[in-house]
Amino acid sequence: MLHDVGFTITIKPPTGESFEIQVSSLELVQEIHQLLMDREDTSHRTCFSLYLDDVKLDNFAELKTIPGLKEGCVLHIKENPYTVREARIHIRHVRDLLKSLDDVDAYSGTELGYLYIRTTPLTAV
Repeated sequence: MLHDVGFTITIKPPTGESFEIQVSSLELVQEIHQLLMDREDTSHRTCFSLYLDDVKLDNFAELKTIPGLKEGCVLHIKENPYTVREARIHIRHVRDLLKSLDDVDAYSGTELGYLYIRTTPLTAV
């Protein structure tokens, strides 16, 4: 029988402040990786690995199978060199982030959104 245990871990990026996230023992490391790519403060990183006590974590490992991973542990983000494939993934990710700006943001002027409003009338040719 599988037991799903939730616990809190700390993420330490290469720069910036550490932060805590809630995880499930049945999650894969890859799910944390994706969560970090979706977070506003870490979304600019796409080519990285997660480390626990200087040991690189396998992206396809379930958290419950990682020795020493428990409540309060600190996972470190370490950036990896970009390959051509990783660079393409990064560009696609940045494009997705740019497309995600909502029209509501443009109407309210938040998130650097704006609407182009024509101030001169159109003339017939």
